[in-house]
Amino acid sequence: GFLVTQRMLDMFKRPTDPPEYNYLYLLPAGVFVGGYAAALQSGYNIEQVQEDADAMSTCSAYRAFMMYLGSGLCCVGALAGLSNQTTARLGNTLGMIGVAGGLAATLGALKPNPELLAQMSAAMAVGGTAGKHVCLAIAKKIEISDLPQLVAAFHSLVGLAAMLTCVAEYMIEYPHFATDPAANLTKIIAYLGTYIGGITFSGSLVAYGKLQGETNRPIGPSITTI
Repeated sequence: GFLVTQRMLDMFKRPTDPPEYNYLYLLPAGVFVGGYAAALQSGYNIEQVQEDADAMSTCSAYRAFMMYLGSGLCCVGALAGLSNQTTARLGNTLGMIGVAGGLAATLGALKPNPELLAQMSAAMAVGGTAGKHVCLAIAKKIEISDLPQLVAAFHSLVGLAAMLTCVAEYMIEYPHFATDPAANLTKIIAYLGTYIGGITFSGSLVAYGKLQGETNRPIGPSITTI
């Protein structure tokens, strides 16, 4: 999705445009993800509560929540940036940082053993490689004028994935809500993720239909929200 979005943005790049140094965004991204990894390795406790094992588990949840919050803000900023041509490249970069932060937070919360980590890394590598080749193959076959529709369709899948992930997380954590000190944080994340994912999913489908010329009637915000 990011590659296709970048290709679409390059369509509008003019020879007279000033040079861009997007690779410099790797610096804040490295600080964001690397800082979380360093805090995780050193056992740094954001809440400074170290009374017992349960307290440490709660603070680990807070740590992951802060990382998820930062990643979510980056993704929201990506959507806002992509809505304007002048800030679209920044929005695309923020999306990449948000996804990287979300992956790091997930690995930090799960704390997988080396064997499981190797399996997860292999699955992500295979999935990422296959997805890259499939997306590039589709992008090369699509006419330049059809790229906005393609991006809208890809973004609808992103929203659907967010919805399904949040619903699954809620189902997994539901039996522990009565005893989990971080239950309210989990509920907030699940509700907001489902709501934002639903808006992204339905809104992207509406955008695709309008760009493709299949939806000509105006659709009110209430229907889009539903």
